[in-house]
Amino acid sequence: MSLWRSRRKRRPVLLSLLVAWAVAMAAYAGAVTLLSPEAADPALSGAGVQVQSTGTGGASAEGGQNPAISADGRQVVFQSKADLPSLTPLHARAAASGTWRVYARDRVNGITTLLSDPAVNSTAPSVSADGRRVAYRVTTRLLQGLNRATTVVVDRDVSAGGTLDRTGNVKASDFADAAPELAESFPGLCGQDCGPRISADGSTVVYPSLTSPVSTDFVVTVAKDGGSIPTQLNTNLIDLNAVTGTAVYAHSDVPVSVIVATRSVVPGQTTADFTDRLTVQNPYGEASAFSVGPKTCDAFGTCRTTLTFDPAQGCPSGGPGQRWDRLVIDGPTSSGHSSIVLKADCGSQAGRAACGSQPGSDGFYDPGLSAADLARLPVQLGTQQTSAVSGTYINLGSQSAGHAFILAVPTRNLRGTVDFGTLDCQPIQLVDPGATARAAAAKLTGADSTAVPLNTQLDGTDRGTLYFLVNPPFVPPSVRDSDLSEQEPVFAAQLRMDADEHGAGQGSFALSVVSVRQIIEARRDTSSTGGFTPGPAELVSRGTYAGDNATELVDAAQPSVSADGRTVAYTRYGHPDAALDQPAVVTTTRGSTGTWSGGGLVPSPLSAAYDTDSPSLSADGSSVAYVRRPVPAASGQSAQIAVTSLKARSSVTTVSTNAEGTPGDGDSSGPVLSPDGRVVAFVSTAGNLTDDPGASGPQLYSRTVSDQRGIARIGPADVAGSAAGLSENGALAVFATAQSLLASDTNGQSDVYVREAPGQLTVKPSTVDFGTLPGSSTTPLGLPVTLSNAGPGPVVVTSAVPAAPFTYDASCVGQTIQAGESCTSAVSLTPGTSGTYTGVLRIEATTAGGDTALSAQVALKAQVTAAPAGPSTPVSPQPSASASTSGPPRVSNALAVLTPIPTVARPGRVLTVTGKGFLPGIHVNLTWGSFGPVDPVVVGADGTFTGYIDVPTSQETGERAAITAADGRGTLLAYTDLLVELPPMQPPSFKNRS
Repeated sequence: MSLWRSRRKRRPVLLSLLVAWAVAMAAYAGAVTLLSPEAADPALSGAGVQVQSTGTGGASAEGGQNPAISADGRQVVFQSKADLPSLTPLHARAAASGTWRVYARDRVNGITTLLSDPAVNSTAPSVSADGRRVAYRVTTRLLQGLNRATTVVVDRDVSAGGTLDRTGNVKASDFADAAPELAESFPGLCGQDCGPRISADGSTVVYPSLTSPVSTDFVVTVAKDGGSIPTQLNTNLIDLNAVTGTAVYAHSDVPVSVIVATRSVVPGQTTADFTDRLTVQNPYGEASAFSVGPKTCDAFGTCRTTLTFDPAQGCPSGGPGQRWDRLVIDGPTSSGHSSIVLKADCGSQAGRAACGSQPGSDGFYDPGLSAADLARLPVQLGTQQTSAVSGTYINLGSQSAGHAFILAVPTRNLRGTVDFGTLDCQPIQLVDPGATARAAAAKLTGADSTAVPLNTQLDGTDRGTLYFLVNPPFVPPSVRDSDLSEQEPVFAAQLRMDADEHGAGQGSFALSVVSVRQIIEARRDTSSTGGFTPGPAELVSRGTYAGDNATELVDAAQPSVSADGRTVAYTRYGHPDAALDQPAVVTTTRGSTGTWSGGGLVPSPLSAAYDTDSPSLSADGSSVAYVRRPVPAASGQSAQIAVTSLKARSSVTTVSTNAEGTPGDGDSSGPVLSPDGRVVAFVSTAGNLTDDPGASGPQLYSRTVSDQRGIARIGPADVAGSAAGLSENGALAVFATAQSLLASDTNGQSDVYVREAPGQLTVKPSTVDFGTLPGSSTTPLGLPVTLSNAGPGPVVVTSAVPAAPFTYDASCVGQTIQAGESCTSAVSLTPGTSGTYTGVLRIEATTAGGDTALSAQVALKAQVTAAPAGPSTPVSPQPSASASTSGPPRVSNALAVLTPIPTVARPGRVLTVTGKGFLPGIHVNLTWGSFGPVDPVVVGADGTFTGYIDVPTSQETGERAAITAADGRGTLLAYTDLLVELPPMQPPSFKNRS
């Protein structure tokens, strides 16, 4: 059943809504630009900061998170729990109730629009390039602890007329209403970065999903046979001793039965039976001590079966202390297969798994991971719970394969001899995790961090800590996409306190964990008209495993999609060339038949010395930014942001550096590429990226990918994890922070801000020296001046005024110079009265939004000699040029073009220069810079030539240089600039994994 409900509107009501909308448009036009740029942080003062998590018309900020911005920089989407004054084309506003709502804000007219149902949690919005389509995640709480999650796409202009959010012209599409291709698909319960991503053209949505064996669409209850009140199962374990109230079972005891009931809570389908025949599965192929009877279902969708345990079968004399099996439920629900661990305690020792994994002589299991791998794992504190169905237990919940962790349980209140038994060998093991994990546990628990092995006698005091390695396995290669239900993904173990000389054991508990598979899916718009009609789910995360050439489903998270929806980057876990839990960034493309490739590593080949994750693609899919973490982590080695071209996957550029190229001295995360791939934003805790006294804690930085000098701090970040978003050319960055950046933001909550990224105007050369010119010449001589922008934001050149008698070709005036680019034009002088001439060329510019003024200047000098004796025509000095006055013609032929080969020069080498569009037969002098080597050439009959220039050995590397073409009278015909080979950069030094 869809979360979206259409409502009929009578014409007068619709008319009144349209009138109100029009009034709001008129009243609040331009409201955003009226916000004061006054910032609490001095480093951000006057930097074009605007708060976005406000109501229509700039109503006071009330909190917001998870922002994104359209490529054109106009539309900002975010989530907030506040009831913001807004247009409501889909759902009426509702008082704040603790639910997240998705809003869109138009930065031009200041109107905020509510795009989600305020009755349900809506999070992680993503927006198309034009702001027309918005995708977000919806989670609905159904019953105790149960959630239903889906993806929604809102088309804000169904008629494609160009005006957004008109009532009746907005449509929401819920993926839950689309026919799924995979029964196991369930976009919910994912670990990190659960939000959908919509392609810039609005055609494709990619999102993390689960193929999970544990269905959140079932409520399972258990009762003792004979009339006990049913108890809901809140974990994945049924303990028969707890249900029946029996301490231990003996071989001679009669069989005991419990009633297991399953009830579907799929919305709108409560009367349907979604379970197949319930079966019992033994992990070792042994005869099970459990059995199930026939299933019966009532009219309300509740199905019951009798589960029986036979102690004579499960508790043989001298046999193991526990019997482990699984109750398997097959059903075509949106989350597929379900299974529950069954346990019965027969006393004596716990009994280890039959698969051969046994503890060593030190009383610990072999974790199968190196000390370095163990040191990387997070540490969690185990919290015990008790229920009438599961006894005393620690529920570890759902865990994705490859996301191993250490569970720490202090020994206080435990009495007896430590014993341990498992259902399976590898997923849960008692280990000594090493010094790093023990130190982390000490801070977490406040208890003695000494690792406690098997057979230790405990007396209820703090004698150390029990450590469990929780490492749910990947699906083996033998399990194909079509038979995911064959997995055995619920695992359990028992920590048992056996009786010793102090008496009966006290404090035994069970542990259970569910292994889920997180994957990436895509759905494409199949509508021929407005709205977004989601097509069938496509499996995007596919690849191969070691020793298996078949392309299979792989575990994945954190998708990023290109503008056309045809390329996806994601983090893959369990790559065959990596350690078991090592994440790696891969990319995949969709072929003409609609199938996705097996994925390519970024960078390639994968280095065992690094983890890579959190990818962000450029719009054209040609480059990707990601986090690169040294493995193992060591002092002085931090996570860095890297950018790789997908055409040269082995080429890696570290971009989390300062202006001198030194990598950050703290961890960086959450990279986001601008759509054009020119600028990357990221969060970092490094303190050496900029000389900025206002930076403290996680900060958002923006940097030009091609120029390490172009780095700027944008503002403080909420957490070191997400950099939010960038507009097309990196001119605007949107982010969330709890720090107030405006005097008007006094709510003390995290709010969404947009800030204009600064640019950096530089000019080369710093001095233009025309040398000595004959006063008899009436021909103007032009020399090139190059304006460059290191970035990260664009720069707009507003004026360029030279001192008289110099003139300037104002072709760069009015131009926007993007980050990492330059503009070259000429400053000229026509010799006249003899004398020494000096002055400056003053260049004025602003950032793209006009919030910050920039300026630069070039020193000008020339020496004009006296004219020879005899009659001559006097030449008057040229008047000063300004931004609105054109100087002498820059070229004699507008079609003249110079092309250097190669486009990057090397000092001491010969550079080939070709020309075309010149007047046939004329003599041309090619000159390096102002006074460099000269090569005279003659233009051929077709207007082309080829010349050769010696690049001076003294030329400074890493700079831009110019080549000019002038005729015999010194008239500038054409020029071009090029980069001189960069000096070699030393990559950061990281030790390889031992």
